[in-house]
Order: sequence, then C-alpha cells, then structure tokens
Amino acid sequence: MEIRKPFLVGLGLFGLVLVLGIIVNQRSFNRHAKDFENALAQTTSGDTRYGDLMTVHGQVKGVAESVSEMNADSIEVSISSLPTASDSRLNAGIEQMALAAMKTADSLRRRDTQEARRHAQEVAQISASLAPVFTELEQGFEQGRQQSEAARMDAFAGMNVGQAVEVSIFLAFVMGLLGFLGFSTQRALDWLGHQPLPAMVPPPRRLSASRGFSMVEVMMVVAITMVLSTIAIANIAAVVSSTRVRAGISSVSGLLQNTRMLAVKNNKSMTARMISLTRGTLVGYVKDSTDDSDLNNDDTQVQWEAPVIRLTAPTGENAPTELTATDLGYTPETGDISFNSRGLPCVYSSGNCVNHGFLYYFKDTSRQGSKGWAGLSISPAGKIKKWFWNGSRWSE
Repeated sequence: MEIRKPFLVGLGLFGLVLVLGIIVNQRSFNRHAKDFENALAQTTSGDTRYGDLMTVHGQVKGVAESVSEMNADSIEVSISSLPTASDSRLNAGIEQMALAAMKTADSLRRRDTQEARRHAQEVAQISASLAPVFTELEQGFEQGRQQSEAARMDAFAGMNVGQAVEVSIFLAFVMGLLGFLGFSTQRALDWLGHQPLPAMVPPPRRLSASRGFSMVEVMMVVAITMVLSTIAIANIAAVVSSTRVRAGISSVSGLLQNTRMLAVKNNKSMTARMISLTRGTLVGYVKDSTDDSDLNNDDTQVQWEAPVIRLTAPTGENAPTELTATDLGYTPETGDISFNSRGLPCVYSSGNCVNHGFLYYFKDTSRQGSKGWAGLSISPAGKIKKWFWNGSRWSE
C-alpha cells in the first residue's frame, strides 16, 4: 500500500499551519501575560501606598479625637503614633497638628483649661484643613486603581482568548489526525480487498521517493505536533490558573481598602463580607457593621468567577500548611472583617469593634494538589499582605 504524495503534502501543510498557529498564539498569550503582570504590579504598589495613606488618615483622626476628649495621656499616646506621610502638604499639617496637640496636653497638665481649649480649637482647624488633601489623594489612588484594574481585565481577557484558541488548535489537530487515520485505514482495506491471487502477484517494485512518504515519517510529524500542542496547552492552563487566583486576591485587597476608606470617611465601623452565589461566583461587598441585611445592588461590591473559592484553612489532598502566628506576627481571625472609624481592622459585635488581625485563604479548584493556593492577611495595624504557595512554602 502507498500513501500518495498530494495527500501527505496537504497533511504536512495542515500540520505546519497548526504549529505556526501555536507559536503565534503563544507569543500573543505571553504578551498579554506580561501586560497583566505590569498592571498587577501597579495595582499592588497603589494598594500599598493607599494603605499607608489610610493609616496616616486614621492616626490624624485619632489625634483630633483624643484632643476633643481633653485627656492629656490620650493625646500624648496618639501623638507618639503619628506616622510620616509621603505628601509634603500632609507632613506640614501633621507637624503643626502634633505641636498644637502637645500644647493642649501641656495646658491640661497645668490645669489651664482656657489655654487648652484654644490649642484644641487650633487642632480642629488643622484637621479640617487636611481633609480636602486626604480626599484629593484618595481620589487619585482610586482612579489609578481603576485604570490598572481595567488594564488587568483586558490582559486577562486576552489570556482567556489565547487559552481558547490553543484548545481549538488542539481539537483541530485531533480531528485532522482522526481523518488521516480513517483515510489510511480505508486505503489499506481497499488495497487488501483488491489483491490478485498469489500466483498472479507481480514481483514487488521499489517505490520511488517522489511518489510518497513512509508511515514512520508521517507519524513523527504527528507526534511532534501532538507534543507541542500538549505542552502549550498545559503551560497556558497553569498561567491562567495562577493569574486567576492573583486577580482574585487583588480584588479582595481593593475591597478591603475601600471598606477602610468608607469607615474613616463615614466615621463609623464598616464590614466587608464575602459569599458564594449559587452559580459559584464569589462576591465581596461592604455594609455598615450594624446592617445585617443581604447583598443588594446599592452595596459596594466586587466579584470573581468560579473556580476560585474562599476557605478558612487549607484542606484537601496535598494542601499547604497553614500560616502561623509566627509567620504573621499575630493570631488571626477568619470571619468577616470590619474597620473602625480610625481605619483599624476589628471584629464587630453588639456595637463594639475589637482590634484584630485577619487571614483568608483562596483556592483555584481547577488545579489539583498543592497548586493554586493563595492567602491574604491583614495585620492589626491594617497592613495587607498577599501570600502565594509555591509547592513547598508560602512567599509574599
């Protein structure tokens, strides 16, 4: 039996097109993955600086509150915890506020109530003058985050398209391979069915190289194409899974920063809650801590699609070890996180919000074993860290 050259040339061209498609699609996928990494780095950097700003805002508010209470010990404690801001306007105002607050405390210790009230009024005026600066900076960070998130979503959409194209190429290859095998089998059956009697079989002739290719050569091309397709699909699937988890972690971080901002701005405790909808979508939303109602359209919220789920602890086969108090520097809570009016994380219950650190785990269930795990920790001071499991240990 002989496989004709025109057919094999067509098969070779078909395989070449598929291989070129894999290469071009892989380059496009890598470009989108790089864009995603850049956008995620911008988001992470913005979150860090935004968190620092919220810490400064909360501490400034704490100084103003302690001065309004006219308690010398409380004023001195709040002044000692005042951080340095990255904005020169804020730093100048903070220095003036700290000086006026210290004068208030000194006047209270000398029992000069009138002088203390005068300095307290000065603190209130400085605090009021800093409010527009905080608002301006917060809006700038929020706009920057929205832009980086938009870029991140566009890049992730491109990665999903690349994954779909890779699967389509693989399916096209499989269908072509099945067609080739079917054609070859039919040719073999036809050849066997039309063989003359043994006595009439002419002497075998040596086939010319110009008339076709050997089955070994064809199967080598098929095997190479199959290997390239399988490797490309596996690599893309792993990158998409990692990207999905990291995008989800970034969304949670943004939600918590928003909750913190609303708590400081509204001067009351706010709570971030996370729920899983029936179709597997994970949703995070913000409520007044006193509001126990379900999610509604007016709530500030974010969502990300399955298969990312939230867990209180790693479970399942080959699950990673838990992050300990030694790793974190505190013993974490795992329930809904609230932020008080000074922007500090706390556990809200019956009107009280007790300061605590928190820890959440996330898992991409499409990946088996120890892959696809991430964590998000919030220290008692409000510092947010992202953790990723590399198969043997947690790293930031």
